[in-house]
Amino acid sequence: MRIASLLATLVITAGAAGASPYSERARLPDDMRDLAQDAVDEYKLEHYDAAAADYQAIIAKYPDCLYAWSNLGVVRSQQGHFEEAKEAFDHALKLQPRDAFCLVNCGIVYWQMNLYAGARDKFERAVQIDPQNALAHDGLGQLDQKQGRPKEAAEEFAIADKIRKDGFFRPPVERMYSPIDDRQDGTQASR
Repeated sequence: MRIASLLATLVITAGAAGASPYSERARLPDDMRDLAQDAVDEYKLEHYDAAAADYQAIIAKYPDCLYAWSNLGVVRSQQGHFEEAKEAFDHALKLQPRDAFCLVNCGIVYWQMNLYAGARDKFERAVQIDPQNALAHDGLGQLDQKQGRPKEAAEEFAIADKIRKDGFFRPPVERMYSPIDDRQDGTQASR
């Protein structure tokens, strides 16, 4: 029996995206858009220290900037600094507890830290807020599979696959899998 690894995916907000429908705070102040774009560009080039410094500069000026905290969490996770990533996402979620974007990313970091109960909590909260969030359903399926619940895992994977088929995949991301990404049922996760 082959067990799937959790998606090693984190979602970074591309460019200077606006607020999510669940966020009451602006994700990015207007005077920080160029710096934020620099951070995204650095991230794409895998210049994670530079990207983190840009997000930290935004946070220094705007400590309540959900966009910067959330993306700082993504960068720190990509660097393997999971505790720092968790802290950044936890801070972002204090600013906006109903942000499904942050909840999914935070759930992935909790998974990477082997904090499975916390990961489940984040994925379930994301699904409550945004039932069409394929990544949250994938995360729940991965947890169910890891915890020996293949029926529940298959149900979550089916939901995620249907969401993608129907075109409701939120948010659009580039997915990066670890080398073993086969599901227990022998199918490949959707990319």
